[in-house]
Amino acid sequence: MTKRNILMNAGVLSITLIILLTVAEVIFRVDGKYATFNEKYGLPYHSLFDAGVKSWYHVYPPHEVTSQILKEYSYSILANNEGLLDNDFVIEKKPHSIRIMVIGDSFVQGMGAGTDSTCPRSLEGILRERYGSNPEIEVWNCGVGNSDPYFEYILFSNRLLKYNPDYVIELINSTDISDVTLRGGFERFNADSSVTYCSPPWYEPVYAKSFLFRRILHDVLCYNWLFMRPKQEAEAVHKSESEIELVLMRFRILCSAHKIPLLVGFHPRDPELNGTMKYSMQNLINFCDSVYIPRIDIKSCLEDKGFVREKSKLLYWPMDGHCNAEGYKHFAECLSLPVIQHLDSIQYKYN
Repeated sequence: MTKRNILMNAGVLSITLIILLTVAEVIFRVDGKYATFNEKYGLPYHSLFDAGVKSWYHVYPPHEVTSQILKEYSYSILANNEGLLDNDFVIEKKPHSIRIMVIGDSFVQGMGAGTDSTCPRSLEGILRERYGSNPEIEVWNCGVGNSDPYFEYILFSNRLLKYNPDYVIELINSTDISDVTLRGGFERFNADSSVTYCSPPWYEPVYAKSFLFRRILHDVLCYNWLFMRPKQEAEAVHKSESEIELVLMRFRILCSAHKIPLLVGFHPRDPELNGTMKYSMQNLINFCDSVYIPRIDIKSCLEDKGFVREKSKLLYWPMDGHCNAEGYKHFAECLSLPVIQHLDSIQYKYN
């Protein structure tokens, strides 16, 4: 075979390979199996290692409107003076009032429902119906999408504690474990009020651009969404659970020092409630029990209500994965049980 023939064959082979790779990329991109949350809605790839903020405080710009325009729902939200989705916070309390803060991520913020149908707002309605104006109940929505317990502790200790809450609820779900795995714990907070997250793998720029590369990484090399193999994932999850235990203890110590009752609520995502995914909160639930931190397992409460298997889908948006208004209402009903028990135990009278 002449040199010219060799070059021609190599060229044909190269062109064929490029065409095949391009076709495979197009097919996998259209299939969308490994599309990220942002990409499902036509938005650019966003690294899981980046929480989207560069300061200690993971909040919205105060008094600015943010629009949530997604395929399953859309609405606009106005942030208050602290960058949270509620009315402006004031330090002075109304006479004979009880101020409750609900802290957490997008499930507390209420993604998937309007501001009048979030879990905190529904909880407020339940408590006001029971107690009337004696005492008058205020439930503040202190949730921020894509937050995690470390951002929430910093926000509470540095900017929300001054409002003197009478009761604090911290809500946690499985995304918090992966968030802490990817971002780290207190070491992320730098002395100059900036944050430094864990570094992504070197190949993430390729992953961001190629769905073919994603297929190879996940289906052939068996890496998960956290860019880890199963053994690495198990070790990382254990470490992250320990990190969350640490920040829960910090919440408890801080609240105890200010004589504020603390309730930790654990809640499922749809796959965990319908049984297609293992519930990842049990170790943290066991930890709270071991150190006597009051807690509620919302998954058990929802199961008692009959939301098991296919019925769980009544509570969540099928594509987005957040709760709908009905889901947040049932979350609030579950949360109200220990809150009412506490209020009744300290002999608040109600109408």
